[in-house]
Amino acid sequence: MIRRLRTDLQPKARTWASERLGIDVPPEDRAVVRFATFELFVVLYLEKFGVGSAKSQIAIPIFFMFAGLIWMIMTRRITFSATRLGLYLIFVSCCLFSSLLANSIGSILSIMDLLLLCSFLTTSAPLSEAGYFRVLDNFVKLMIVPAIIVLIQFGIQRITGQADPINMNAMLPKSILMQGYVYHANYPHWDSPFQRPNGFFFLEPSFVSFFTASAVIIEFMFFRRLFLVILMIVATALTQGSTGITVLILASPFLLARESPRLVLPIVVTAIAGIFLALMLGADLPLVSRLSELDTSNVGAGYEASGALRLIIPWQRFITFLSDPSFLLTGTGAGSTVVEDGSAWPIVKLTREYGVITMISYVVFFASAFAGRYNIPLKVAAWVIFNFTGGYLLDSTLIITFSILFCIIEPVRSAAGNEVRGSVEPDGVAQPQHASAFPRLVSVRPSAARIASQPLRR
Repeated sequence: MIRRLRTDLQPKARTWASERLGIDVPPEDRAVVRFATFELFVVLYLEKFGVGSAKSQIAIPIFFMFAGLIWMIMTRRITFSATRLGLYLIFVSCCLFSSLLANSIGSILSIMDLLLLCSFLTTSAPLSEAGYFRVLDNFVKLMIVPAIIVLIQFGIQRITGQADPINMNAMLPKSILMQGYVYHANYPHWDSPFQRPNGFFFLEPSFVSFFTASAVIIEFMFFRRLFLVILMIVATALTQGSTGITVLILASPFLLARESPRLVLPIVVTAIAGIFLALMLGADLPLVSRLSELDTSNVGAGYEASGALRLIIPWQRFITFLSDPSFLLTGTGAGSTVVEDGSAWPIVKLTREYGVITMISYVVFFASAFAGRYNIPLKVAAWVIFNFTGGYLLDSTLIITFSILFCIIEPVRSAAGNEVRGSVEPDGVAQPQHASAFPRLVSVRPSAARIASQPLRR
């Protein structure tokens, strides 16, 4: 079965990786590819660094992203999406109008942080197929080192029985590291010596599990290098994080729907057999072993359990806000979310602070950033994780990543999008696609338009 799976993942003629990465990136795309790769490096490897006091910290990647975008816009390498820019301005207007009605602007830093991060999602840079694939390939390669660190962290702890020795908090002063995150998550209990692997560079184990799972999806969709697929899947599982497993579960129907039955069958059989074997051996499976955290009846005030904090309580608060007419046009002001709101989802935080109308304008704007017929499995999974599993509204790590992977790098051809929609022939080899139009931008570089009119190189 393993040999059959390997054969289907890597077509005999030539692998998907060589097919997609064997094309040279056009000179006019190289600046955008370098920019996107550099920003991905910063957001992955420097996300734990910040400046300012503990209550008003600003993540280092925000500075790099803002400065980089200014330069790329000035040099006309990056432009704006007319649709997203228009929806962003509507959202900004709703935020300001809500604050005026409430007669209180609230936290200046909070509203500035919100509007700045959301502005990143308005940018766009049409790329050739080769440029688009090169950025995705660079993202996967950037995740190799953290994935290996996860394996090392897990192995050392299981062998020695000691706590994680690869600890950034013990190496660097607290004043330059982002606070408010569970960098050391003891498992299965908070007083257990074992700490879930966090990839060293990441804010929490849940973050590294999200990114390794994202690498699995990208690798499986576009390149199919079996070693990297297995490495990222193993790293995702070893983090013991529910986030990464949830990402893979959400994306799997979209990934498998585009495959031939001879590939789907061994994957499904192997997955089911592995789950049953783990359950029979009494293993603590990620996600399954943490379902008890959804119960709020035996956790004191109901705010200590991660599952209740991130899923149950935000939903209950959201229903409460929607049923209160006073939250229709305005809220309680920027930065006024309280601990009783749990790990407030973006829609919960926005409804609490700005009102229902502003929340709706945000949902429409944010949905436009995930539009497009490419990378759909990852977009669906990321959308659910971001909006319904925690308080990520002001999380620069995820928003910058989304702005790069879903907004800035947009393939001007539809080949990537068609493959995601299911244009894989029964033999597992993607067939050439005809070009089709993507939504127009405020300005499109002539070189990108010229590339779009050229036939695909296969």
